Amino acid sequence: NRIRGTKVRTLIEKYPQVRSIFEKAFGAVCFSYPRFEKEEVNAVCSLYGASPDEFAMECLKVIGK
Repeated sequence: NRIRGTKVRTLIEKYPQVRSIFEKAFGAVCFSYPRFEKEEVNAVCSLYGASPDEFAMECLKVIGK
């Protein structure tokens, strides 16, 4: 799954609708951390204790793929 290795900022720029998935999973405050958007989805999920596979699936649902 390509989403897991994508940087958060890149994913949100390409698919703005996934921002709500990040906010739901990690809280809206996650975007206030300077490095958050520079990290890959895998790293963010690991940091917050979320499953990268499940998170990627949620993103794909919102993207419509």
